[in-house]
Amino acid sequence: MMRRSWIGLCFPVLIALVLMVSSIPFARAEEETVAETAAVEVVPDAYGLTISAECAIVVDSASGKVLYEKNAEQRHLIASTTKILTALVVLEKASDLDVSVTIPADWQGVEGSSMYLEPGDVVTIRGLLYGLMLNSGNDAATVLASVVAGDEATFVSWMNDYAAQIGMNDSHFSNPHGLDAEDHYSTAHDMARLMIRAMQNETFCQIGHTRHIEIDGFDLYFHNKLLNLYEYCVNGKTGYTAAAGRTLVTAAEKDGHQLVAVTLNAPDDWNDQIAMYEYAYAHYTPRRLCAAGDCFSTMSLTGAECAVPVYYTKTIDYLVNAGERVDQNIYLNRSLTESLEKGVLVGRVEFCVNGQYAGTSYLISGAYADAAGKEVSANWKNGFKNSCRLAGLYPDAQPSGTYRTDGLLSTAFWHNWG
Repeated sequence: MMRRSWIGLCFPVLIALVLMVSSIPFARAEEETVAETAAVEVVPDAYGLTISAECAIVVDSASGKVLYEKNAEQRHLIASTTKILTALVVLEKASDLDVSVTIPADWQGVEGSSMYLEPGDVVTIRGLLYGLMLNSGNDAATVLASVVAGDEATFVSWMNDYAAQIGMNDSHFSNPHGLDAEDHYSTAHDMARLMIRAMQNETFCQIGHTRHIEIDGFDLYFHNKLLNLYEYCVNGKTGYTAAAGRTLVTAAEKDGHQLVAVTLNAPDDWNDQIAMYEYAYAHYTPRRLCAAGDCFSTMSLTGAECAVPVYYTKTIDYLVNAGERVDQNIYLNRSLTESLEKGVLVGRVEFCVNGQYAGTSYLISGAYADAAGKEVSANWKNGFKNSCRLAGLYPDAQPSGTYRTDGLLSTAFWHNWG
């Protein structure tokens, strides 16, 4: 018989009841059950949204572009969303997730939410990760820290090192589970950075997308109700303490376009995040700024009946709002040799959207064909260089005018390089 069978029998019924009454805030298991949160009057913000969260953000996973924010740089308690970082450190440090761990006889447990570990239990690191992310087990977090690092203090230092490496500059962690501590905090923006990194880990994605699993004798169910409420939600972690309020970090994907959302101290977090995702998907569209292999420009060589094709080497897609401006900084290489053969690095194009860097594609030369279609070599100084100058492609960082690329107003600035 499956151990913890009373959980397996009761929990599905509880989940069904909760889903039927979706308007009632979902009590997190991180704390004892709390009273229903009183309705909070929220006025529309600059984005036209009424978000209950004290701090919130939506970020494009591919580019890191912020699509919505509210007090996103404000430090705040984050409760059990901490466990996203705990899971990533375990996944980085543990060489074998299927190693078994025996819970010691003197195990005293940990306060708050739990996967209900008991002395003598034998469970794999993988099983503990599921208990960490689905049941939000504080006990799982504590055991993982001790097993992987040898002691909790070392593991917490690894957490802070990892956070610093990925640019979480306004965050500090003092434990692996997220229970309140004065020096345990983050920001909505930093937590978005963390979730973007987490979604690059295949095992994390698999665990965070799981609604129910029977593993190592444990019957585990997810807490992230948004997986059921929002069809595009693919992952996430909940959190709650009385001091932190309701915290939620999730990822959504629509038409291959992945976003990450964070809400901190949000009485109505499920609806907050749905509204934020819908706003972002409605107002921002992935636009192709350039495509690898596409011709950047074809210029006639001076004094020769042949053309110089120059190609992009990278595809750059970026989320763009209808009113945003795309700038292109084009750098041409001045250090090329006399003869410009096929495949030579000619320059690079840097794209910016509303002043925010969006990506760089290098430019390479293609084959040159004469009027008869025969490939020929080109003389750089007497041919391509002069052609660029005549075509307006070789001035000293002067705008060459505005034009539309993919329906967007763009300005190109040309520079010398090398």
